[in-house]
Amino acid sequence: MKNNPKVSILMNGYNAQKYLKEAIDSIYAQTFEDWEIIFIDNCSTDDTKKIVDSYDDKIKYYKTEKNISLGAARNFGLQYCKGEYLAFLDTDDIWFPKKLELQLLGLEKSKAYMSFTSVDFINIHNKIIDTKIIDDDDAKLCNQFKKYTINMQTVVINKKRFLPIFDETLTYAPDYKLFMSILAKSNGNVIVLSDVLVQYRIHSDSLSNKSIAVKYSEVKGILLFLKEHYSTQVNDCLTEFNFALLFNKINKAEYYLSENKFYEAAKIYKILKDVNNNLFIKSIFYKIPVFNKLFYNYLQYKNNKKLL
Repeated sequence: MKNNPKVSILMNGYNAQKYLKEAIDSIYAQTFEDWEIIFIDNCSTDDTKKIVDSYDDKIKYYKTEKNISLGAARNFGLQYCKGEYLAFLDTDDIWFPKKLELQLLGLEKSKAYMSFTSVDFINIHNKIIDTKIIDDDDAKLCNQFKKYTINMQTVVINKKRFLPIFDETLTYAPDYKLFMSILAKSNGNVIVLSDVLVQYRIHSDSLSNKSIAVKYSEVKGILLFLKEHYSTQVNDCLTEFNFALLFNKINKAEYYLSENKFYEAAKIYKILKDVNNNLFIKSIFYKIPVFNKLFYNYLQYKNNKKLL
């Protein structure tokens, strides 16, 4: 293998043995073969290293000195990524065989900043529970303010156009800040593929399910960062930006619900009633002491059932 493959694939893992082999195998099954895996072990105590060591030298293993935040672990891995392009695969997700081939074909021709694709969401048994199909409009910053559709596992970044770095202060949304910054700087010079090329696993141990307390504040901070640093681009779609600020309040409502503060959540849902009628219905149920806990538990049950 040559010293500088075309694509560096950054994988970060902590006690990742459960789905790790399936994830790595999906990289080795790629029809595009000029890649390396940079695997960052965030001080695992299970068989993560043993599984990584069972592969050849296309996968390079590095271990952090101590367990650090995901953003910091990704930045630690970036220093070892020598490829012209950068891709990401977390240890419980899966690529389809033509992912890199199709994305590199477009990036090599266009010199775009980034490429991303549609994605399947799967549960712990690999059953598809949802699919996010994207189109050319998703390359526009304004549309991403209205509905964010970039899944990290689908992204390939052209490092000659944008040198990525993650904000290590963020727990929930370091990828959101990075990809929205790329969209803003590139003025939409990104490639969007409607093909479903990734399966993203949703389960109760996902980091996103453990960071509900900081989602609202982090997303708000990122939006204000974008307005400050990319003011021209944001001002061109100020209506959509203000919608994103408003809609982010749902994250605060979800935190209140997790703390059994149903009345506080109900007030937020009422404010957002013009965004979605279902939120107004939720505001009514969460205001009624007899029903609020039962209603919350029912919705949680329905959500968890999809993951099993």
